[in-house]
Amino acid sequence: MASKVLEEQVRVWRPAVLPGVEVMGVDGSHRLWRWYHEVYALTAVYRGTGEYRYRQETHAVRPGDTLMMEPGEVHADRRVDGPASFRVLFVAPEVLATYRGGSAEPAHLRPACTSDATLFRAITALHAALDRDASALEAQCRLALVLDEVLRRFVEPAPRPAPADPGSAALLRARDLLHQSPGRAVSLDEVAAAAGLSKFHLLRAFAKRFGVPPHTYQTQLRIAAARSLLASGVPISRAALEAGFADQSHLTRYFARHVGVTPGAYVRNTRGAPEWSDRGDAWAEHDAELTATV
Repeated sequence: MASKVLEEQVRVWRPAVLPGVEVMGVDGSHRLWRWYHEVYALTAVYRGTGEYRYRQETHAVRPGDTLMMEPGEVHADRRVDGPASFRVLFVAPEVLATYRGGSAEPAHLRPACTSDATLFRAITALHAALDRDASALEAQCRLALVLDEVLRRFVEPAPRPAPADPGSAALLRARDLLHQSPGRAVSLDEVAAAAGLSKFHLLRAFAKRFGVPPHTYQTQLRIAAARSLLASGVPISRAALEAGFADQSHLTRYFARHVGVTPGAYVRNTRGAPEWSDRGDAWAEHDAELTATV
């Protein structure tokens, strides 16, 4: 197992030329990733197959697929076959809104996953441009091409709220309690009481509805809070406490486990292309082919 961890390479950074955008590159990963998304996330898969849970359904993943996640949702990998290589484009809701003419209505992404080749090529070309430190104009043009594809072809009106369901309402109350103050220590008794369910029923129903159990959901909220604080310039030690971690080392352990890099590395990587010691053939092949065609 240790050798698999050593094979994995992860880089997360914020290109200075693309405000409100964060980029993640992963190569040689065997881990089961879990994410709570506060932003839109577009993931281009280059290598590896598997399955993940999202919107209460299980979805298959293959090379050439693009996964599309919305803010406020959780995805959890169920299976990873072989080392996975992928790139993620995190886009803040306000950035996407500017490409929709400032619309206040959140963009609802219709599919959770698509094998559309045009979108995949556009995303890959953007990552390739960022890797080679392309000009600000090129990076911004390529981002616009990606978002244009998404908005024109994969966005639809948000589904109408379902009729009141007592079971769903109970779980939403439990979730809302965790959201109210992610940094506050809450007990299972409190969460169950907020839902009006027994502890055992809550645990089963919460994991089925949101993809992870309550404690993992809370950890994801805390990591998201720490990530936001770090991105805004808050020192790591202070971000740890404000996000609900005991201290900086506590944050570092969880941040590295879930994000793939330490908080210090995350803070340092605020711009520029990732410095891979071995980028891997999958991305190199796509860079050479797609940069010229998109």
